[in-house]
Amino acid sequence: MPDVLPWSPLGAGLLLAPGPEAETLPDFRQEYPEVAPPDSAALVDVLRRADLRGRGGAGFPAWRKIEAVVSRRPDGPVAVVANGEEGEPASCKDRYLLRHRPHLVLEGLEIVRRALVADAAYVYVSDELGRDRVLAAIAERGLLGIEVFLAPRGYVSGEESAVVRALDGGPALPTQKPPRPFESGVGQRPTAVMNVETLARACRLWTAAALDQDPPVDLLMLTLLDPDQVVLTEVPAGTTLREVARQALGLDVSPGTPVLSGGFFSGFLPDVALDAPLDFDGFRRLGTGVGCGSFIFLPGACPVDVATDVMAFFDRENAHQCGSCFKGTAAMHQALERIGLGTQQDTDVANLERWTRTLPGRGSCATLDGAACLARTLLTQFAGVVERHATVPCAQCAAAAERADPDTRFRVPAP
Repeated sequence: MPDVLPWSPLGAGLLLAPGPEAETLPDFRQEYPEVAPPDSAALVDVLRRADLRGRGGAGFPAWRKIEAVVSRRPDGPVAVVANGEEGEPASCKDRYLLRHRPHLVLEGLEIVRRALVADAAYVYVSDELGRDRVLAAIAERGLLGIEVFLAPRGYVSGEESAVVRALDGGPALPTQKPPRPFESGVGQRPTAVMNVETLARACRLWTAAALDQDPPVDLLMLTLLDPDQVVLTEVPAGTTLREVARQALGLDVSPGTPVLSGGFFSGFLPDVALDAPLDFDGFRRLGTGVGCGSFIFLPGACPVDVATDVMAFFDRENAHQCGSCFKGTAAMHQALERIGLGTQQDTDVANLERWTRTLPGRGSCATLDGAACLARTLLTQFAGVVERHATVPCAQCAAAAERADPDTRFRVPAP
């Protein structure tokens, strides 16, 4: 079970709940009093000045998504979705918010709903306890017109076009773009699909603005893993990962330590990023990503073994509807398995390198991009380790091949 660790220099007023149970409405109102709802221009202005990025993984500016839907409002009704389907196995922040801070998520959803003048609102979640606590919070608030949808669990189920497809009665699988949900979403309405942490942040920002308070400090919720512990914490944007690992995990990260960045999607973190400020644009310039805010520190681990585990996950969890994706992830997984066991073919490394260049961008969603990034960062950051596997047996890879449980070993439960 993950530990929930407040970041001590920050004090109060954060997203982490003060207790182990779900917040009540009176407790929530002590922290967030009722304020007048914004119109769309006011909300866009507040979110733009705060540079609030989407917290589902892509880091897309939240205000742009709202503005895109607003621009289509004259054409007919619009919708908004609180997306809490946490398909990333190494993340638990969204399930935490739904289980422990449902009123904060719902307040953010209501703020965006009113700003958009949306005629439909949804909470999309695959965690049953999170679903139950959101339903209880809706009843406590007396809210009408919010549909709570229990989605199937899966890596691609939370991709925004998969969300729309499921809410429209189809399978929770991505669709080709265009159109994107902000163009034609649930019931063909322009739809803002927003991560639940993004909505919680929007609530903090608008409440502060409405009360004429200073803007709250920009924060990131991080799920941190090492071989012995899982920690959910909240840190100011701009903190370095080295500092986060030291304070939250008690871990001094040595050069060359395998670290998976942004959950599974951004592959292995380059060493230089450990001392770079944690922010979306800065990490992107370094060839990596913050993603959903999950970082897996693996001192002493074999990066080939780690990459094989994650690639096996991509191989199982892709939507199996784009040939380039289900064939590409399978081929990369098989090549990594052979490299790990010392049975590699002469072309395996060259093929992996070629696939990292030719496969990104070829699927309906970004799963194939994440798989290619994993292979690319393995080959660029651990080339010597990969080469040694051809001649030196790897005990870690051999042991992993004997594991009875096919699931990734980096999956974390929700606190």
